[in-house]
Amino acid sequence: MSRSIFVIAGEASGDLHASHLIRELLQREPALQFYGVGGPLCREAGMDVVVDSDSLSVVGVFEVFRQADELLTSYRRVRQLMERRKPDLAILLDLPDFNLKMAAHLKRMGVPVVYYISPQVWAWRQGRVNTIRELVDKMLVIYPFEKDFYLRHGVKAEYVGNPLACAVAPRFHYRPHADVVAAPRIAVLPGSRRGEIRLHKDLLIGFAREIKALYPGAQLRVPAARSLPPGFVADAFFDTDMLVENEEPQKILAWADVALVASGTATLETGLVGTPFCLFYRLGALTAGLGHMLGITKNHIGLVNILLKEPLTSEWCLEKATIENCVVSMRELIESEPARLRQREGFHRVRALLGNQAASAGAASAVQTFLRS
Repeated sequence: MSRSIFVIAGEASGDLHASHLIRELLQREPALQFYGVGGPLCREAGMDVVVDSDSLSVVGVFEVFRQADELLTSYRRVRQLMERRKPDLAILLDLPDFNLKMAAHLKRMGVPVVYYISPQVWAWRQGRVNTIRELVDKMLVIYPFEKDFYLRHGVKAEYVGNPLACAVAPRFHYRPHADVVAAPRIAVLPGSRRGEIRLHKDLLIGFAREIKALYPGAQLRVPAARSLPPGFVADAFFDTDMLVENEEPQKILAWADVALVASGTATLETGLVGTPFCLFYRLGALTAGLGHMLGITKNHIGLVNILLKEPLTSEWCLEKATIENCVVSMRELIESEPARLRQREGFHRVRALLGNQAASAGAASAVQTFLRS
């Protein structure tokens, strides 16, 4: 019997993870039908994309208001779609503010909800875990500590593996220390959303200027995220000391001696490649103020540090994300070989913690078990 699965996969990462899960499930059960919110990768995987995920891409809590009309239109379209084509199961990925509203509507419709790629409720706004417990039937998580967190709060959760652990190959070659100091190679990962590029632009331009003054032979390369319009990143950093390239981040990270990386999944990707880095992140003024009120800066925010439960990499966030702080951390990594070796050893421990199970396969097995039950 054919069964339909409604999917909400926002932004580029959600589109990627959902597409892998859809392909895995269709290989196992070709009669399944997928439809909902997604991007080009979900469409290629066989999903009927009714609402494009680009319309849901927003950075920050208050920044949502700038796209309020577009978000409200998408919300109404998605609700109407669910009501018109009631699914047998819903799979939601990330996007907590949007998806938890949808989960409440699905609950009223009597549609079971599986959540894949957890909201970061363990980092801030932990009160949302109570809403998740009421609305989500099964949480499929990609970090081991998330399972423990949810189980403590009465949410059914299963660790299915981490998508990057199998997809990111570790590097094995590093340049001699003398070469690093003489002409450091630096990867700069500014973020994958337009709002992040705008918020980080001045910081990164100033950082590049200071680094070139300290190390005239330094090379700085920036991978342009595929989730952004062509030329967007290049235009943002036009006429600077940074070379923007349409290369995969992993290739540039494997080339680099060190990296400066915006907080997010890219920090874990950098660690799994094995390139020493420091982390930074800025938010809009209103969202940053709310972040202080809610205490999001009290603990580690970098995934590598959270997994290891120690400050392996430096973190510069909100008002601490300054040119001076980023340059100081970068100079330490460039000039201290022991500092780089310490991070590289920590990255090996991160990979061991995540294991080698393919997340899409683990998630597909969990979804099949849920459907049968």
